[in-house]
Amino acid sequence: MTNLSWYWDTKWRKVKDERENPFARRCVRLFPKFGVKTILDIGCGSGVDALYFARKGYMVTAVDVSPEALQQLRARLRESRIRTVTLLRRNVAKRLPFPNLSFDCVHAHLSLHFFDDRTAAKIIGEAWRVLRRGGIICVKCKSVHDQLYGKGTRVDNDMYYYGHTRHFFSKEYMKERLGRFHIVAMRASSSQYHGKLSAFIEAIAQKKL
Repeated sequence: MTNLSWYWDTKWRKVKDERENPFARRCVRLFPKFGVKTILDIGCGSGVDALYFARKGYMVTAVDVSPEALQQLRARLRESRIRTVTLLRRNVAKRLPFPNLSFDCVHAHLSLHFFDDRTAAKIIGEAWRVLRRGGIICVKCKSVHDQLYGKGTRVDNDMYYYGHTRHFFSKEYMKERLGRFHIVAMRASSSQYHGKLSAFIEAIAQKKL
């Protein structure tokens, strides 16, 4: 975990002023439809989405490998006096320490696209396990149409090392990975991310009843 932690600690020390992503706001609009009350935020980073969900009244478990990111989230929680967010330091590529059917929603905002196909499948499998029946998974990843696609050293299909490893998703690949779920919504999007125009694939999918 040390090398992975070091990379993300370095990144999060440089990122201080973030706001919840528009994707999180789109997800929240759908939560009432699916009876969401509890959320597992995997790869939560500095926790702006987790904090946003908590402010909207949801119980959140926020998981990340980076102590620096979790420290930033802990400070935000103290400042806002929010007590409905539980923090856990963990590599999300490992088995999650939660019982089956524990959560109403798994939120994965820009966390799956750092892993190869086998690991991404494993993480989504864990999301399936901890979601209750009828629960939803919300996923946003870098797209094959992103300007960084193809740059650097190719390490696997649609996966390149350029500063760090990125796995770029197509709509077809996202559908394949979420094959056990019912796709509720999927869209391509683009936005400024850390000062650069980036392209993404977003999906919301329901665990079948």
